[in-house]
Amino acid sequence: MYGSSTVLVYTTGHGVHGFTFEPDVGEFLLSYRDIRTPDHGRIYSVNEGNYASWSDALKRYIDWMKEKTRLRGALIPRATSARWSPTSTATCLRRALSLSRDARSPLGKLRLLYEAAPLAFVAEQAGGAASDGRCRIMDLAPEILHQRTPLFIGSKQNIADCVNFLNGKHPALKRDAGRAGGGAVGASGARRLVAPTTPSLAAIAAPSWLGRSLGGAAGARR
Repeated sequence: MYGSSTVLVYTTGHGVHGFTFEPDVGEFLLSYRDIRTPDHGRIYSVNEGNYASWSDALKRYIDWMKEKTRLRGALIPRATSARWSPTSTATCLRRALSLSRDARSPLGKLRLLYEAAPLAFVAEQAGGAASDGRCRIMDLAPEILHQRTPLFIGSKQNIADCVNFLNGKHPALKRDAGRAGGGAVGASGARRLVAPTTPSLAAIAAPSWLGRSLGGAAGARR
């Protein structure tokens, strides 16, 4: 979508498949069979121009993604690449999407019923996860037609890490608090990262929904 080809990503609740439009015959042809999202992605997408307006918890998560960790004896960043697109549909197709709340949109950016929930359904069918920062998106029941919600969507492990950062439960936050003032303030120190502000826009590292053919990431937009 929004490129040299048009791809329809489709699920009926039994896996996810991609169909590419072939203009010569005027039909969508199956081009990506059984799309799967890896448990952990190494590419993230974010508009870092908004970094100053993010909550401390989301800032710490993105910083944590850039920190180096040991893999096969070598120190490499947890996220090895960054990509960003301001178009949520295209971002969802080629990577994954993170849209949260900020001061201008305190209830979130996407409409739950016809934007967030369909994306969450596709993501889960591909082996991924989708959350509003606290709950699974598919567990939320809309109370009004155009109800908005934050959305964090992508690889299961990446989303789990993000949610733990947002809720002050990630081990990295406890280590931060321990270094700052001793282990006794670990839990309260972690909570202080979240309590003063509501989550703002940030990115969740996540993989591709289109298998090996399309590199994956997660994104945020203004």
